[in-house]
Amino acid sequence: MSGMAMDEHALEIFRRTLSLDESELEATYTEFRSRRDDKKAEAASEEDEFLSYLRRRGVISDDTYRRAAAMMPVEVTGRAGASSVMESIRYDLFDTIAEGAMGTIVVGRDRDLRRKVAVKILKAEPVSEDVLRRFIGEAQVTAQLDHPNIVPIYSLNISPEGSVSFAMKLVHGKTLREFIAETRGQYRARGRPDGEHSLHARLAVFLRVCDAIAFAHSKGVIHRDLKPDNIMIGEFGEVYVMDWGVARVVSGKGEGGECAENVVPSPSDECKVIGTPRYMAPEQARGECTRVDERSDLYALGIMLFELTLLKPAREGETLREMLRNAEEGRLAPLEHAVAGERVPVEIKAIVRRATALRMDERYATVRELADDIRRFLRGEEVRAKPDTLIQKYARILGRHRYGALVALLAAFGIAGVGGSLGLYARIKSMRLAHLRENRLAAFQSSVARRSHLIDSHFVRLEEKAIHLARSSALLLEHGRPAGTAVYEYKAFGRHGEGVPGLAYAPAYGMRVSLEYPACKVPEGHTFRESEESFRRLAPLREEMRGILEGSRIDREKDPHWCIRVPGTVVKWAYVGLEGGEYMCYPGSGDYPADYDPRRRPWYRRAVEADAPVWSRPYVDIDGHTLVLTCSVPIHGREGGLLGVAGIDLLVEAIVENYARPAARRAISSGTEAAPVLRAWLLDGEGRILIDSGGGPRPGRIEEGVFKPALFFDEQVVRSARLGRPGLFHRGHGRSARALVSCPVPSLGWAYVESADMGWLLGDAFFR
Repeated sequence: MSGMAMDEHALEIFRRTLSLDESELEATYTEFRSRRDDKKAEAASEEDEFLSYLRRRGVISDDTYRRAAAMMPVEVTGRAGASSVMESIRYDLFDTIAEGAMGTIVVGRDRDLRRKVAVKILKAEPVSEDVLRRFIGEAQVTAQLDHPNIVPIYSLNISPEGSVSFAMKLVHGKTLREFIAETRGQYRARGRPDGEHSLHARLAVFLRVCDAIAFAHSKGVIHRDLKPDNIMIGEFGEVYVMDWGVARVVSGKGEGGECAENVVPSPSDECKVIGTPRYMAPEQARGECTRVDERSDLYALGIMLFELTLLKPAREGETLREMLRNAEEGRLAPLEHAVAGERVPVEIKAIVRRATALRMDERYATVRELADDIRRFLRGEEVRAKPDTLIQKYARILGRHRYGALVALLAAFGIAGVGGSLGLYARIKSMRLAHLRENRLAAFQSSVARRSHLIDSHFVRLEEKAIHLARSSALLLEHGRPAGTAVYEYKAFGRHGEGVPGLAYAPAYGMRVSLEYPACKVPEGHTFRESEESFRRLAPLREEMRGILEGSRIDREKDPHWCIRVPGTVVKWAYVGLEGGEYMCYPGSGDYPADYDPRRRPWYRRAVEADAPVWSRPYVDIDGHTLVLTCSVPIHGREGGLLGVAGIDLLVEAIVENYARPAARRAISSGTEAAPVLRAWLLDGEGRILIDSGGGPRPGRIEEGVFKPALFFDEQVVRSARLGRPGLFHRGHGRSARALVSCPVPSLGWAYVESADMGWLLGDAFFR
């Protein structure tokens, strides 16, 4: 495409996502260039303008537009805009929590949103223009890596005095190194780790790191300093990849510089050695900058996998020079567990060896391939790093299907008694069919595992929003000042209420609601004036509550009245209930009985007995007919006292439409056939049905406003859900047979289950 002038990475994204052939894409781009006004287009990149042009002309759909926009390359300027100076007044700064060669990290508080943040400040001594550019570049790169396992950046700040900093999420928890040390300590103290530190749990953490790095690589960004100290595990299971200060942008716009910190002298003086010697790849240690690519990050992941599974350092060295020499030569410690007598699975050894191969072309091609092999190991399948021998293949098949193997063996003996050659042919054919059958079942099981991981990620994000709402509430209650904005009692939203801005009938709610203001209610026996000061302190929460609902929309069209016109949110309500009985709920509505008291609601009672977010079973909303699922979080003050509970309500039907029912509409690839998913369920930790994609009457009953879910109909699936383990189960015979696959949803302790038609899954050859 000689006529094209834009970034090659952007062009490749257009080719993959826009479904346009080469000539059509070039002709459309040429037309776009002829109409583009360069003087009016300085604020937007050419790629972004081209996408908007295609969408306006109807060449691409809204969904394709969003997908392509999200995949655009990372852009790094190394410069801050004028608006950054205005950000300097937003944060109050408190204690220092970390200090490095370039910057200091302090705890800050956003004066507007009242949330605590971590602020990384470039050290005050005179710095070169190059160091300043790289510091700003770190913030720009990290901010554009929008992924649930990458720490989010909130703002770039320049004080009037010239101090440069950026604010990011304040993560509470421990590093991956501390997590590994805890696991070693449990082995010493108890002889084995608990469930949170088991090999399965450790590998689940590792997979989230792989997901983050795979996403960064898809955006053309290499981390170059992956190590356990740069991985944070939050108090509620969140996993974040931190410190992108030496990241390199290999495709995109601008320059991805190399930061001065973590740079050590190279023996060859050909280039700077970027990274930490204990975890760097051989090509990094040799200073071969032009060869460092995604496989160098993959090597560091392999070393972290070594340490996560074997619980000991992968690379040793008494001095920096010795450590560098070991890194250059790719030397690692023996693949033996730190605990004497503890067996290391041969599949894990093979995966580590392949990920840390000395030659780059002998490693996995991508981080996604490494993660896929880990998932195969967790499912008990053959891994690509160590293909099964013929005997191992059939041993694995026999282990899964003992009854079928016995029948096949008896049949083989019977055939052998009738005729030798005919029997041999039949056995070979049977073995081939069995191998094909296992591959197709494995493909189905893999698709369910990916689906459960997606669901898990969605619920983790919703849980984090509820946690943040609780923390914001605590800060406002203890340190906020009564806001000057108006607050409205719930009665003002009722049938005859007037004067509440934005009040209009919403089909999604079956009543009038306001998107501008939450409704406030006091307990019986109290007047609104007595509690008005508390409500005014909480008034700034309305923007956060609005963001929670708007962020959960299924239909993403930009519409200021989306909630009224489009019944398309997963989250229906966001609210706060206080120990004194005060209640604030968004969107504002007047549909509350006079005796409504949040302290008597199930979501409140469950949360006050817990120190962490609590997910309820589905229960009937205050409207009397809608089933909702609640995530509630206790609000604790600085001294630890209970101030109240914050929560969000999820519509069960919306969850079904957004998560479960799409599974029943898609086809799972299985060789030359396609296996339609018949039904999908979400089960709680006891194996009870919380969500069912099948429609019809819900499996369970309602008692005193609480939904009592029914137990899942299959005992083995129930047992699998209770143990938190994946499982594949066959039910029925012949063409009416079904396959049931269960996969854990770790963040909630739930399980995701799908059912598929074995006839479609396996094909006619298996039923002749």
